[in-house]
Amino acid sequence: YAGAPRTIRCGIHTDDGMKGIAVHENFHGWQWMQYHTYHDNSKKLGLFFQFQDFQNQVYKMRKSKRVKMDYYTYLDYSLQNEWEWGAETFRQWMYGGRNSVWQFITENLPQYEKYWKCTFLTEQEATACRKSNLHSMVKKPNRHPLKHGLPSMHGFTDRDQMAIWNICLRTSEANKFYHHFDGLVQKAAPHLPHGAHKHYRLGFGDCNHDGYVDYLCWYTGPGPAGVGNGNYLWNEDNKHGALAFVVSGRQGDPWAFYKPDPYFKPLKALMQPMFREWQSDHGSCNGAFLADHHPGVQ
Repeated sequence: YAGAPRTIRCGIHTDDGMKGIAVHENFHGWQWMQYHTYHDNSKKLGLFFQFQDFQNQVYKMRKSKRVKMDYYTYLDYSLQNEWEWGAETFRQWMYGGRNSVWQFITENLPQYEKYWKCTFLTEQEATACRKSNLHSMVKKPNRHPLKHGLPSMHGFTDRDQMAIWNICLRTSEANKFYHHFDGLVQKAAPHLPHGAHKHYRLGFGDCNHDGYVDYLCWYTGPGPAGVGNGNYLWNEDNKHGALAFVVSGRQGDPWAFYKPDPYFKPLKALMQPMFREWQSDHGSCNGAFLADHHPGVQ
C-alpha cells in the first residue's frame, strides 16, 4: 500500500463507513496474493485487460444513453483502475446499498456478476473464474507508433512525431530528439522545468474503446518552481498542463489525440489520461498504467 497511513479501529461501535474501508483495504491484500505471482506477470496482465474490457462496456453504455446510469458516473472510485474496481466491488457486494458499481454490474453485466461471485464464494483462483465466465478481453497492441506509420495529428509535423515517439519509447535514437521534444512541451507548459524529455514515460490503456490497448505517454516530473506546493499534479495553483500523447494500438487505425493535461475544477488539480475524470470532457483512459508497472503489455 503506497498511500497515506490509515488507522482502522474495529469494535461493536464501528460504523458502516469504517467497516467498508476495512473490507476495501483487506481486499487489496487478497488481490496481491492472487495476481502478484513471482516472476509471472500473466495474472496481473489478465486483470488489467479484464478491467479495460469492463470500463469499455461502461463507457459505451454511458455514451449510448440506453442504460440508466445516473447513480454510476465517471467519477466513481471503482473506475479508477483494476485494483480499486475489485476492492469497491467486494465492499459493495458484502454491505449492499445503492448507487454502486455492484448495483450496476447486477443490473447490466451478468457475466461480471458470475465472475465476481465465483471469486468471492468458491475456492477457484481468480484467473480460473475469469476464464470460465468472461469471454471478451482487450488485446495487446498490434501496431507500433514508429514501425506501422506515424500518427497523423493536426499541428504536428512528421519530425514532431518522430521526436515524441522516440522519446516515449526510449529508443536508441532518442537522444537526437531531446531539444526538439522539449520545445514541443514548452509551448504548452512554458513554466515547467527544462529537460521535459527526462520526465515522460510510456503507458498503456484502451482509450478509444476498440478492444486494443493503446500507447500513451505523459509527464511525470516536477511542477513549476514557486507555484503553489511545487508539484505538477495535485497543485491547485498549477493550471498549465503538459502535453499528453495517445495513439491507437490497433494496426490500420489512424486515431490519436494529443492534448495538454486538463485542469479539473472539482478537484482543483491537473488530470492525466489514466484518471477517470478525463471521461467528462476528453474521453476515457480509465485504468491506464505506466509500462514499468505492467511489463509484457507490448
